[in-house]
Amino acid sequence: MIRTYQSRPKLTASAEAALAAYAERYSRAERCLFNRLAAGADSGKLKSSFMREHGLTARQFNAMAFSTKGKIKSVIQIRKLRIKDLEGRISALGYKLSEKLRTGTNKYLAFGKKPGRGGTEDESAKLFNVT
Repeated sequence: MIRTYQSRPKLTASAEAALAAYAERYSRAERCLFNRLAAGADSGKLKSSFMREHGLTARQFNAMAFSTKGKIKSVIQIRKLRIKDLEGRISALGYKLSEKLRTGTNKYLAFGKKPGRGGTEDESAKLFNVT
């Protein structure tokens, strides 16, 4: 059995404000770093100027850069998987359409109606490579 524990520390108003300010600053710096890395900048060459610009320590920058690079790689991998999924769906739909045209189960073709936007049965067959 997996258990998850949470705790909410009791903070003073000043401590809560300090943490909120830090989170806002860190988030802004992380978004800025993401934009620069996505544009093709090298994190090694960017490090010292970025640290000065945003008031970060080397440890903070390294953590931020590692996290941001991981997010970018994740998006790239998800895109590749999404493309494969969509290609499979398109192929399956093409197969279904060609089967309907081949067997005559298409309601437009079965009653002699023009399919789609003014095409004929022969044009539909050519479109889906059905003879």
